[in-house]
Amino acid sequence: MAIADRIAILDQGVIQQFGTPKELYQNPANLFVANFLGNPPMNIIRGNLERDGDFYKIVSNFSKIKVFRKDKSLNKYLQKKIALGIRPAEIMPCDTNDKEAQFFDVTLVEHLGDRILVKMENSNEGEESYLRMICSNIYPIRIGDRIPVKLKIESISLFDLEKNGKNIFIN
Repeated sequence: MAIADRIAILDQGVIQQFGTPKELYQNPANLFVANFLGNPPMNIIRGNLERDGDFYKIVSNFSKIKVFRKDKSLNKYLQKKIALGIRPAEIMPCDTNDKEAQFFDVTLVEHLGDRILVKMENSNEGEESYLRMICSNIYPIRIGDRIPVKLKIESISLFDLEKNGKNIFIN
C-alpha cells in the first residue's frame, strides 16, 4: 500500500475495489477487501441488526455490540444478517461511566513499543468472541482485566451478509 497512489483488490480475477490505499483501508467495499487489508486485520462480528431505543446493535450468539448510530437508513436491515467491521486502532479504552462503554475481558497483551495490541473477549453462555485493539502503551492494561472500551462510530463498517458481504454505507 505504501508504494502506490491507487490500488486494485482482485478476488479470483474480479476487481473488488479500486482506489487510494486510504480509501480501501477506511471504506472497504466488501468483506473480502476488509479482511485483505490491515495487520492486524479488521475485527468482524457477525449477527443480526436490532434496534436499541434510538440506536442499533449487532446481536450474535455470543455478544451484543452496540453500533450507536442514529441512521434511519439502517431500518431496512433490521433482523437481517449483518457483519460489523472495525479496525483495531478504532477501538479505544474509555471511562467506565461513558455511555458508549462496552466491557471486555483482556486475554492477551502484546507490547509493540509505543503501542500495545490487546485481545479482548466478550463471553455469553459459554460461547466467546474477541476483538483486537491497538492503543497507546500509557494504558495500564493487563491480562485478566475487565476493561471498558468504545468503538469510534464513524469508523464502523456494516456488511450485508445477504448480498455477498457488501458494505451498506457505500453506494
